[in-house]
Amino acid sequence: MKQALIFKHESPNVKADFHENDTKDPIKILQSIYDQYDALYVEEIILEELEIPEITPELRDKLQEFPNVHSFGINRCGLQSLTNFPSYKHLVRFQADGNLIKAKQIGYLKKYTELRSISLISNQIDDPKTIIKYLKEMKITQLNLYGNPMQDYFKLFFDEIPSLIYLDNLQKTGAEVYYDYDDTHELSKQDGYICPNYKEYKS
Repeated sequence: MKQALIFKHESPNVKADFHENDTKDPIKILQSIYDQYDALYVEEIILEELEIPEITPELRDKLQEFPNVHSFGINRCGLQSLTNFPSYKHLVRFQADGNLIKAKQIGYLKKYTELRSISLISNQIDDPKTIIKYLKEMKITQLNLYGNPMQDYFKLFFDEIPSLIYLDNLQKTGAEVYYDYDDTHELSKQDGYICPNYKEYKS
């Protein structure tokens, strides 16, 4: 399984993959990416199947060496806390599937004004009122929550979160979402998820 994956905007086919026989230390993985690529051009970082129960200050500082990340993921890493979440000024998408995150942790994401898409599939979110309270203060258009211990939340979330367009890959009408990527791996505007172009935010 991949343990880290990065994309460069100007060369979308260039990837750095770290497999099971490589280090499982996220700091070393990120340092390797930093050594191989121009950090200013790294737009997406995904860490998978590592032991990251929390984002330590050291890990946060290492992540922040990539200032133009707009998509960040920590999947199946046993993550419980979003304390010390990296300060990504241009963060548009956050993915943390298959972890142990609870609703109150979403409060740490409120300050990310560009954040539009959050995926928290199969976590420990069982309090819809708490997560709704935080999401109403944000501009989230795309949200994935299936696999959490909640029931009958579909209508509630659409009613309470005005900015929400897609929930669990469904529109409010129940119609399924089909994503459309162009040559630069940007999602089309009609999908409610807009990846900023590097040239627009590099300064």
